[in-house]
Amino acid sequence: MKRKMILPAVVVLLLAAALTGVLAACADKTENTGVFASGAVPVQDVYGNWGYADSNGEVLIPCEYRSATAFRGGYAAVEAAAGVWYVINTSGERVQGPFASVRIFGDSAVFEDYKTHEYYFYTFSTGERGEGFDGYVYDAENAFVRTVTSTGDNVGGRILEYRAVKDGVVAGDGTAYYLTGNDVFYELGGKVLTGRRTGSSRYDFTLLDIAEGTTTAYADASVAERDFAVPDTEKLNYIVLSSENAETGETDNSFISSAAQEPGVADVARIDGTDGLTYVRISYADGQTADKYMLFSAEEVLCELADDGLTRVGEAFFSLQDGTYTFYTEDGKFTHKPAPAADTTLSVADCAFIGGSTLVVTYRVENSASGETYTQKAAFTSAGVTDLQMFEDMNLTVTDAADGFFVVRNNGTGRYGVADLSGSIVAETVYTGVRPLEGGFWAVKMGGAESVYKTGTGELMPFVFSAVCPEEAL
Repeated sequence: MKRKMILPAVVVLLLAAALTGVLAACADKTENTGVFASGAVPVQDVYGNWGYADSNGEVLIPCEYRSATAFRGGYAAVEAAAGVWYVINTSGERVQGPFASVRIFGDSAVFEDYKTHEYYFYTFSTGERGEGFDGYVYDAENAFVRTVTSTGDNVGGRILEYRAVKDGVVAGDGTAYYLTGNDVFYELGGKVLTGRRTGSSRYDFTLLDIAEGTTTAYADASVAERDFAVPDTEKLNYIVLSSENAETGETDNSFISSAAQEPGVADVARIDGTDGLTYVRISYADGQTADKYMLFSAEEVLCELADDGLTRVGEAFFSLQDGTYTFYTEDGKFTHKPAPAADTTLSVADCAFIGGSTLVVTYRVENSASGETYTQKAAFTSAGVTDLQMFEDMNLTVTDAADGFFVVRNNGTGRYGVADLSGSIVAETVYTGVRPLEGGFWAVKMGGAESVYKTGTGELMPFVFSAVCPEEAL
């Protein structure tokens, strides 16, 4: 592989300064895709105020706000003063507000009334305002909003309503549950289990699949076991319900996870897990069905095995068969058949994510002849497996990943750039910082200024702003 020439730092800075001047002088390179889909991105001036600019660096909406979000569906939220929010359109006009808080999904939004602090849904396209509620939780991973409304009675009653969010629109009709102070609810990924008390530790449970809008009833049941590994006690990986069969009088156990339902179980044992994966052994009550080992995430069952064939290392589980490793993560599974050199053996030393969805596997390599031990790293993406050794050969370290590209740091200069999966440098390592945005765009930092870069085109914005596209605004 052809090595990239590393320029002295002074030359790099001079080139960067010259490049900035050329970019500022360009006539028109507006890019209305990705983070620029609305034509503008949030930018911060030297005084710490936020506004919006296009890819030429031209300020479209003055930097006069404390905070600013990205445009969604043609609307964005801006904070004019502490706790005073407005909704603006792409022309910068204040079209809604003031509010105590704003969350924009796209065509739908949640507004908090500035005076009463009551929340309500609003639809931009129709101007329709929904009924008020006391609070809400937005679960972005599982794409739903849970609202809560106090009934004001003397038993601590409250109404929970679950609405799915899809393509920036909150479902007009949700599924509502009335809960007293003695009732319970649990969330399992994109499902919710609510129970109304029928007796001591007994409940009539209803299981709701939020995305599908379907429900399943479990009469007069109790919680036999639940996964305690999740910090929030109302959010579970799985639960086991024990109910009495009305016809036989026998006890039925049902295993329920975010991704599966299994009736007729005798026991569920949690073997291991990560923040997003749970590995269990399920035994069945009929005495004939063989035990099953199941690995599942919040969205799907990743594998079912007849025996305990998985090992967890770091943030992933893996199995090894005929020299092929199969790695299981929250984002699915990856397979890899490395080709070790003669007289060497491989073992998995670590599995860790970079960029949220790129798995980096560290293999420990042992040479039986020399006794030498060293490591090799491979990155797994939806596009395949990348051997990270080539970056080490170029004196580069991979620090982040997104959209089929890597953020790399030059170990000699400490500067950052972007490389593709083949190892080719697409943004030279001249920046003091690089972070991924959306759709192949990157926020690149040079000293005290930040710009937006798109792979394959160069910088789209001059280095004239203190910051662009804050992470919390995307």
